[in-house]
Amino acid sequence: MPWPSSEPPGKSSAPQGALTAQPVDPLPPRLTPPAPPQPVRRLTAGTWVFVPLVLVAGSPSGHDLLSGMSRDLPRADGIAAMGVQLARFVLTGLMWPQWELPPDTPRTSSSWLWNDFRTLLFVVLTLWLLSRLNALPSPARAYRALAVLGATMVSAVVAGLGAIACVAFIRSVGFLGDPGGRRSPWSDTEMATWGALAGGLVYGLLLAWLVTLPAAADRPRRGWLS
Repeated sequence: MPWPSSEPPGKSSAPQGALTAQPVDPLPPRLTPPAPPQPVRRLTAGTWVFVPLVLVAGSPSGHDLLSGMSRDLPRADGIAAMGVQLARFVLTGLMWPQWELPPDTPRTSSSWLWNDFRTLLFVVLTLWLLSRLNALPSPARAYRALAVLGATMVSAVVAGLGAIACVAFIRSVGFLGDPGGRRSPWSDTEMATWGALAGGLVYGLLLAWLVTLPAAADRPRRGWLS
């Protein structure tokens, strides 16, 4: 005796045509990942003007040229004297970082080592601080300019004092002679600090102007210096 069918009368056991023509995909739809963000430039193109300027102004030829320009400034009175003093201050700041090749007898003098180490520290610290600033969210232009100016001045002071410490240590171990007597290099700390402040201020104002140019303000910024 056949079993009775459990389907109601009038219903067909064949699958519906819509299901057989377009089977259901058990996997979810593929999602297209978003495009990766553009990498933040560590330093802008304007910042790299700082490096060749330091190398040119701090070279022996550049230093002699700037020194001659400072000596040739005319004497003036009144308001003109303020302009002359400002020009002399700018020239002094530009030629603060110096570098030179070692002399024939490098052990008899430490001035070349102090100048070279000071300039190297100044450039490296300035670029490092600016790259760290550029990794932060970009604030207003005025705050960026103040931050760049402060970073450059801090780098100059640290470079000046660090170079003195380096020369003092090398002298203490007897690697360099002291033709000027037993004078300690730390006796020039005050003069080196004032010179570093002048150099940091001049180069800091230049860098602050380069990273806050009006032409760069219209571009989308992804970092402090972008």
